[in-house]
Amino acid sequence: MHQNIQKQPLHEQNIKLFQQGIDEQYKAIEYYGELKKRMEDSEVSILVEQIQKDKMKHLKILQEIHRFYTGTTHQPLVHEPLICKENNMEEIEKSLFREGENLKFYRSIYFGSTYPPVRDRLYDILSDISQHTTCLTYLYAKIK
Repeated sequence: MHQNIQKQPLHEQNIKLFQQGIDEQYKAIEYYGELKKRMEDSEVSILVEQIQKDKMKHLKILQEIHRFYTGTTHQPLVHEPLICKENNMEEIEKSLFREGENLKFYRSIYFGSTYPPVRDRLYDILSDISQHTTCLTYLYAKIK
């Protein structure tokens, strides 16, 4: 990020939140890749693919923030992968609720961050997740 700007110390708990975010993004990338394969409608598949691409972007952002604060790269730990088990409508519904939880999670990290460049990057994630909820609501209505 910014090499020559004075970093503020980050509490261990906050580092763990970034690590949790990295882990969750990694799982979401795989999940949306699997969900995309299941979609028969090309419009739906394209929208799911865009969400997956955003998750890849979020993973990169979170890894950069983690590296900025710790000087190390966090390797994602996937204990419980997200698996598409239900029919497509139910998976879209679960994804919509999961994105709502993600909004709360990243909003709390955003409001707890005081360093403007980090806040800017977190705002980008929040903005994308908000778009995901709109997109998933549309897909839910379309499939239902």
